[in-house]
Amino acid sequence: MNQPKVLPIGQSSFEIIRQRNYYWVDKSRLIQKVIDNPANVILLPRPRRFGKTLNMDMLRCFFSNDAERESLFHGSWIDRQTNYGAHQGQYPVISLSLKGVKHPDWNAAKRHLQSLITRAAITADLGDKIQDTQLARQYAAIIREETTEEVWGLSLKILIEALAHY
Repeated sequence: MNQPKVLPIGQSSFEIIRQRNYYWVDKSRLIQKVIDNPANVILLPRPRRFGKTLNMDMLRCFFSNDAERESLFHGSWIDRQTNYGAHQGQYPVISLSLKGVKHPDWNAAKRHLQSLITRAAITADLGDKIQDTQLARQYAAIIREETTEEVWGLSLKILIEALAHY
């Protein structure tokens, strides 16, 4: 017997929502808007509790080359389009959510953020693609979590520069 669909209250993982067949509002047209937008940076402002994390996770699932996720988009608007599928699963993606970084003091929050950045660097797996020796050393140090405060301060910039070598 089929189980009735439920609302994914508090769930911000696109993959879980689709795999568990929760109710879902198809916002995959956002993928088309991102692909068609010529800007280097896209700002996606939304009010509080309006699906920012879920939308970002949907973009990650579509673009990321770290796993096969084509079935997650089956039946969605973007799945019915013929000229956007070539982008699916083709890119390394750095995905950071600050949603869970809630700590009573700055040092704990900083350590949590550093672990998120390390995890993002490991997932992106760009180390062997970086030609610049200094950038490769900094990237490796972030992965090992053995770096200076200065490099931690530049860590997102370092990850973005590493993406440019892909």
